[in-house]
Amino acid sequence: MKNTKELTLAGMMIALMTVIAFVPQLGYIQITPVIGVTTMHIPVIIGAVLLGRKFGFILGTTFGILSFLVTLQRGATPFELFFLNPLISVLPRVLFGMAVYEVYAFVKKFIKDDKILFPTTALITTLIHSVLVLGAIGIIYGAQLNEWGIENIMVWIWGIMVSNAIFEAIFAAILVTVVAVPLKKLVK
Repeated sequence: MKNTKELTLAGMMIALMTVIAFVPQLGYIQITPVIGVTTMHIPVIIGAVLLGRKFGFILGTTFGILSFLVTLQRGATPFELFFLNPLISVLPRVLFGMAVYEVYAFVKKFIKDDKILFPTTALITTLIHSVLVLGAIGIIYGAQLNEWGIENIMVWIWGIMVSNAIFEAIFAAILVTVVAVPLKKLVK
């Protein structure tokens, strides 16, 4: 019975990710031509904390593939074009999916209450996601960014972290808690 529940929840998370990926302004919300935030990572967090590391890997991989496909479909801004490279669109998301459960398991050693554990995990892992993606962009496309006039890559990355990632982390903490706390009772 537990396998059926796990597979059902994983399938629901993948279906949700697919819908929010391809419906404009749901999974990837473009605020300005340069600034955009993602909500696509939230089902990965929920799935990984409720289902474990194997499903974190599966959901992270799904997130990466969907990110790549969305970019192929509508890559409109210069920043989005970075995501045509699977080392930017897929690899960081696979690593993120694997990291979510590990962070959750570590934090769980210190925090037992799910109403604190889930948002703490969401905050930390959302920031990890941003560091993985922005770090990959900085490493792979640092020279190109320099040609665009972005001379200090670290300042650029921190600027995005402050303008995007903190908002994403707070939003994820709230949404993960609201969804995962009651959902945990159904899965376990």
